[in-house]
Amino acid sequence: MHVPVQSPRRISFRRFELDLASGELYKDGQKVPLPPKAFEVLRALVEHPGEVVTRDDLRARLWPADTFVEFEDSLNHAVNKLRRVLGDSADEPQFIETLPRFGYRFIAPDVSPKPSETASPPVVTPPKANTSVDLPRQPRRVWVAFSWAAVILVGVVAGTFVYKYRAQALTEKDTVVLADFANQTDDPVFTDTLRQGLLVAMSQSPFFNFLPASKVNATLQHMGHNVQDPLNDDLARQVCQRNQGKAFIAGSIAGLGTQYVLSLRAVNCSTGDLLAQQQTQVERKEDVIRALSLQATTLRRKLGESLGSIQKFDVSLEQATTPSLEALQAYTIGGRQMAQFDSQSAIVPLKRAIALDPDFSMAYLRLAAVYGNLDQTGLMEENTRQAFALRSRSTEAEGLRIEAAYYLLANGDLYKGLEGYKLIKNLYPQAAYPYNLTGIIYRFSGQYEKALLEDREFDRRSPSVMSLTNMASDLINLGQLDQAEKLLAEGESRHLSRQALLPLYYSLAFFRHDSQHMQEIAKSASGNPGIERQLLAMRADTAAYYGRFRQARQLRRQAVEACLSHGLVESAAARLSAASLQESDVGNFKEAQHLAAKSLNLARTRVVLAGAGMAYGQSGGIPQAQALADELGRRYPFHTLANLSWIPAIRANIDNQKGDAAGAIEALQKATPVELGNANGEMDDGLTLRPVYARGQAYLLLHRGTEAAAEFRKIVDHPGYIGPNTVTALAQLGLARAYVLEGDTAKAHAEYELFLDLWKDADPDVPILTQAKAEYAKL
Repeated sequence: MHVPVQSPRRISFRRFELDLASGELYKDGQKVPLPPKAFEVLRALVEHPGEVVTRDDLRARLWPADTFVEFEDSLNHAVNKLRRVLGDSADEPQFIETLPRFGYRFIAPDVSPKPSETASPPVVTPPKANTSVDLPRQPRRVWVAFSWAAVILVGVVAGTFVYKYRAQALTEKDTVVLADFANQTDDPVFTDTLRQGLLVAMSQSPFFNFLPASKVNATLQHMGHNVQDPLNDDLARQVCQRNQGKAFIAGSIAGLGTQYVLSLRAVNCSTGDLLAQQQTQVERKEDVIRALSLQATTLRRKLGESLGSIQKFDVSLEQATTPSLEALQAYTIGGRQMAQFDSQSAIVPLKRAIALDPDFSMAYLRLAAVYGNLDQTGLMEENTRQAFALRSRSTEAEGLRIEAAYYLLANGDLYKGLEGYKLIKNLYPQAAYPYNLTGIIYRFSGQYEKALLEDREFDRRSPSVMSLTNMASDLINLGQLDQAEKLLAEGESRHLSRQALLPLYYSLAFFRHDSQHMQEIAKSASGNPGIERQLLAMRADTAAYYGRFRQARQLRRQAVEACLSHGLVESAAARLSAASLQESDVGNFKEAQHLAAKSLNLARTRVVLAGAGMAYGQSGGIPQAQALADELGRRYPFHTLANLSWIPAIRANIDNQKGDAAGAIEALQKATPVELGNANGEMDDGLTLRPVYARGQAYLLLHRGTEAAAEFRKIVDHPGYIGPNTVTALAQLGLARAYVLEGDTAKAHAEYELFLDLWKDADPDVPILTQAKAEYAKL
């Protein structure tokens, strides 16, 4: 900015006059007490009316680097003092407007400088920020040559504009569609990236209710469009109308020589009227994210969000996401791969985003979710902890999301995780994802009816393959197979990927003992590595369920090799520990301990420690089992399932092996609140219902048939809780043994026949089958 040779000695505005020479403020001619720092802040603002003076500029000018004060608190105190003296309000400012987390602007319209004969020291003007060009700049001189007619006309026009603007402002209940950002430059880095940045900037506010991507895609498909088609203005308006939305927001970036022009506009879906628009000229590519952040803040205000809400929920994109366009681009690509259920492909771009910006908190959280989808629980925990450590580099909404994920994914604390997601529901009532996570928590803790309610709400808000598979899993858990099948058929009518639904179709075929359909489903997964791996593991579990362990070992080996070929070491280890547990269930103790040791050599994740610990406990490896239980407790002191379910089950297996059945029952007392939980939400780890099964075995050792039968009934009557697994089949045998202890030969006979018929094609050398046949012969 040009600095005049002659500076004013006094500056007047409204009823106030600022004496720059004496450092005094006057109101109606009377001196008003004002602290020196507050005076200097006011001076910096009134010398540049209508222009933004950034917080950084004020720091450099008034709080030098060698000043030992807390700058943020000092500046906030000074501005608050000024507002009290001027009778100003932050919500409805007449003098000082706040641009949250960025700076301030003096907006009084009648600033009048009074030149002196002696120039005051020149003022160093803060560098101009890349602010929106529609932000009005007040002239240095006040023009007084308007006629009264012109003044009246301006007032009428302004009043009409304000009325129209308020009438068109959004409410918190209005649905908004975010269109694609039109990239009119030759630089592909802006493609999709700026839309992602705008979504983060706008979504940090609880005021905006954006239509979820899943609903956008479903609407496009109903319209006959491909979900990959660009969501231009015309399509965005149609999608908005079909979903009873109020507005769509679109943006564009174009080249202007070596600079860029960044534009945003909000359009009423029904009428096509422009609700708000703005345009910014950006000098450098590196400044585009900062300019977009400022535009988003201004747009939020124009669309009706209160200033108080903006001040509370406004973090600049550079702080909330990343200052690197390339990092944001990689993050966006990773998110797109996840949305297409290709978690494996999402790893590379997300790792690149982190390499470009090691402080990118949400990139760590997204990578954690990817690893969770791939059963890489150790890497999931590690990246969740990194996100948590960097949560200050996020919006408040994202920070809450990171904290809740930290409690659930890293610590495994179901109770704190549930509290976190309930808080998010209250603060951000439009959010969909908390319902997905609370559904998972209820499923983990065995509250399947509650899980179904949460998942239905998640599906209502954001229908997708994920929401549908969640609901279908809940219905299967509850034994409502017909409803689950109907839901899957509905999913195909929604144009959802049948491949992603194959594991659920397989589960339904298993519960209906339809082996031919299971084989057909397994064949149809060819070409999809992720689904193939999952179905290989399910087929291995199915073979073990029927006592065909030679086949199970072959399928398990293929599943492990498939994991290792894609670098999924932790997933491979978990599959081995699950196999070790199944071998120990049926008396193949040597094989069980071999597989347990092999799994631990690959990875020592919480799932592997638990599975191997239980296998060692059942197969007589008592020292190893005790050591693994101790390690699990030491490394995961807050993990709900580890401490209430898995560790007690390991210790109960040890006690049963030692002949201390009473000790086993005592160890399992703490498991009661979560013992019916579906721990297979972690993966096909075989950990579900283990406390129940161990307690049933303990009652058999104590010759308490009635109590034993009650435990095994929990498994037999709820096969959906666990699916294909040895425990599901062996609970039938446990029930037969319990009836023998009760002296009910008829019931025992019937249960033995059910088990032996189930295992009619089992390997003949399985130890527990030999025992069962001998017991049945004695009847």
